[in-house]
Parts: sequence; structure tokens; C-alpha cells
Amino acid sequence: KVEEGQEPPPEGQILVQPEKGYLIKAFYFGKIFFNVVTSEKIQEATQSVGHQGERLLYMPASLPNSSKRFEKDKSGSIVPTWDVVVHPKTLKNMKEEKNCEISIVQIALHHVHRQAMEQVSPADRSEYPESSAPEYRVVRGCSYKSGEPRAFYLSVPKQKEGRGGKDGSFGLGG
Repeated sequence: KVEEGQEPPPEGQILVQPEKGYLIKAFYFGKIFFNVVTSEKIQEATQSVGHQGERLLYMPASLPNSSKRFEKDKSGSIVPTWDVVVHPKTLKNMKEEKNCEISIVQIALHHVHRQAMEQVSPADRSEYPESSAPEYRVVRGCSYKSGEPRAFYLSVPKQKEGRGGKDGSFGLGG
């Protein structure tokens, strides 16, 4: 929804105002924070069965580049912080299933790793391996690090007639 006096979103994008969820403190060459926030505009997670009978999980999440900022931790140190936007049902699953929580942390750390590698010369990238077993913890009693979740624009994939979420939700974006 565009408020009075506010510019409409650019073509092919929608404005998303996420709701608070919870805070994750992770470690990737130092401390980082992820605010796990929710929006109905992010597609729900789906399950399927692979060719060899394995369970496959598609868990859409968005890490808007505009959400990166720096916050102070309890000791006053400056810590990079991102918002990770998931569907509300995904957040519920994260609270109930440790594997779901780990998957979202891995998705978020993968995104951060990709951003970091853009700043490193190709010859030096092997010195910064991506972790497959992230070290993290949920910060109990904290639903968001400093203030309110920031609105962002989510790219809307071009869809053929009759495709897409019936509720107007979308998959990965941002």
C-alpha cells in the first residue's frame, strides 16, 4: 500500500513492510546479526520429493541489500546487521523445527558471503571459505535489533497468465 505523498514502487516491484520476528546472532569472520522478519508477500515454503525419494524443501527468503546496516552490541562494538524476510509460516516452522532454523541461517550467511566476496579479489577468495555449519544462536527476548523493520522493494517476477501465488505472494527477490 502506498501512503499519501509517498512515491509508488518502481515498475516490476512491490513495497514490503515486514513485521518483527526474532534476532539471530551469528559468526562469520566476526559477529553479525540477522533480524528474522516476516511478510505475507514472501512465498510460503514448499516440500517435494526428489528423484531418489529424498525430501526437498524450497524455502523462499529475501535479504534486501538495502537492509544492511551497522548496530551496536551490548559491549558497544559496531556489528553488521541484516534483515532476513520470510513468510510468517516459515518463522513458525523455524521456532518448531531446528532444521528449518538452520536452513534460514545458512541462506542468510550464503547471501552475506556472496556480498563479502564481491569486495575480495578473485585470487584471494579461497582464503574465505563459506561455512556449511554456521555458528549462531537465537537472542531470546529480542524480536528486532534497534527500532522497527525497514520497508523495502521486492522484485516481482514476470509471470505468465494464471501463474504465481494465488495470494499475491512471490518467491526470492530483493
